[in-house]
This record gives sequence, C-alpha cells and structure tokens, in this order.
Amino acid sequence: MYISRKTQLILTNSQKELIDEMIYIRRNLWNKIIEVYNPLIINKLEQKIKQVLPSQTELETFSKRLYPNSNSRLLRSCIQDYLEAWKMCFKISNRRKPHFHSCNQSELSVPMYDCNTKIKLTKKHGISFTLSGKIKDKNILFCEDMTEWIGKEVPIYSISRRNKKYYISLTFKIDKNEIESQSNEIGCDWGLKTFLTTSNNEQYNLPRSLISQEIRIKHLQKDII
Repeated sequence: MYISRKTQLILTNSQKELIDEMIYIRRNLWNKIIEVYNPLIINKLEQKIKQVLPSQTELETFSKRLYPNSNSRLLRSCIQDYLEAWKMCFKISNRRKPHFHSCNQSELSVPMYDCNTKIKLTKKHGISFTLSGKIKDKNILFCEDMTEWIGKEVPIYSISRRNKKYYISLTFKIDKNEIESQSNEIGCDWGLKTFLTTSNNEQYNLPRSLISQEIRIKHLQKDII
C-alpha cells in the first residue's frame, strides 16, 4: 500500500539552482524525445510494423548523449514516463499521444522512481539524499513535522516548483494493517459508476431523493432563465 505526503521545502540557494536545473533538463529532454521519436513511431504505426516503440536502452543512450553529466535517475524517469504514455495510447482509443510540454507552466515537477536505496527520511524536519554530485549540502529541510514517516520506504518522490516555492511529494510504502491500527479515519472517493466508495471498500449509490431534487433544480433553473 502506498501513501503520499506533500510538504514545502526550505532550500539553500545552491539547492534551488540545482533543482531549477533538474526541472529544465527534465522538460527539455521530454520535448527532445518527442521531437525525434514521435515521427518515427507514427511512421512505424502507419507501416503496421510490430515493434514501434524504441527500447529503453536506446532512449538512455540518446539521453546521455544530450546530457552526459546529468543525474541518471532523472533521465530514466523521463524515459519511463514517455514509454508509459505511448503504452496508454495503445490501450485507450482516441487518447492523445505524448506531446510537447511548455516550460512556462505555473507548476513544474521532477518525478523520481525506484529511489528507495538512495533516499532516506532521517529527521522529522528534513531529508538526506543526493540530488546530484554537484551539490555539497545533502540535507533538505521540511516545513512540516514528518516524524511519523521516519524509517519508511520511499520508492517514489517528486520535487516541484510553483510560484518560486519548492515542494516535495513523498510516496511511502507501508503495510495496510499498520494504517488501520493507527487511525480510524477513512478515505472517500466520489465516482461516476458509484456515488461514493470508501477506503474500506464500501460502496454507496446515489440517493434517490437527491436524484429527484436535481431534476427539480433543472426545471426551476429553466423558469428563472
């Protein structure tokens, strides 16, 4: 079972510069892969070639040629997202193929996968891990208390920048029984097929009284117009 927590970061100037560089490389690499490989894949699809997607090794070679000194995990995460995006296109009809991403969005992020061997939550107000060989200060501080998550496995994390503020989203791998024993709180999800589904796998249909009231609201709105 996985649970995510997001908190703002307190960074030094050198850490901010490095994260800005990582965000730039991630976005620029994605657009370069789109520019080079999308036409090749589309051409193979038109010719009905069986193997249309490039291999991960091929994409890694291409990425390292563009950014030889960059974090290898950063490059791999971008490649994995690109390949997964195309696989989703094959599974879902009329799904938009991978496209260019703007560098002027209000929020830009750098997701990192399979990093539990390199990242370790050691303090309630900070984390110690290596973003790159260039950075000397490995300790990054949180704005929130994360005591309850110390020692938990972190297979995925994502660093983002929004309005000149920096955040980290940590995904923890935990035992489901551990969560149930710690808290009586439940999660709720409103969906299309079922009105409400809880984290206890309980499902509730849309109340009939609410349906009738929604129909009545529609008629009253027409009278107002």
